[in-house]
Amino acid sequence: MWAVDIATHRCWHGRATFLTVASGASRYASLSRTPKPRAVVECGSYSNPNYGCTDEREDAIAAYTLSLAWYITRDSRYATKAIAIMDAWSATIQDHTNSNAPLQTGWAGSSWPRAAEITLTHADNPA
Repeated sequence: MWAVDIATHRCWHGRATFLTVASGASRYASLSRTPKPRAVVECGSYSNPNYGCTDEREDAIAAYTLSLAWYITRDSRYATKAIAIMDAWSATIQDHTNSNAPLQTGWAGSSWPRAAEITLTHADNPA
């Protein structure tokens, strides 16, 4: 996590703009975000059909963004929200279907573990 540590150092010393993201300027860092988990995410070619594809991908990105915001600012609200989004999906998702299922799994699957790894040390994380 050395890259995140460098970003944290730069933010605390006024040399980076991530605090803008962490302060809620990004829709992905919103503390009012409501996750939209689905048991089955169905993604066809060109996102047709799109039953949960965008929702899952954006919730995964939000969890990652929120976890970064927590790590950099140490404001526990961000970690708590990231964990809530991950918990909502992990308790619900069962399958990915249709022609873009492998691609969708990779897109969303690349963000979930990053968010989890960063928030792993947060006090509210039961892991």
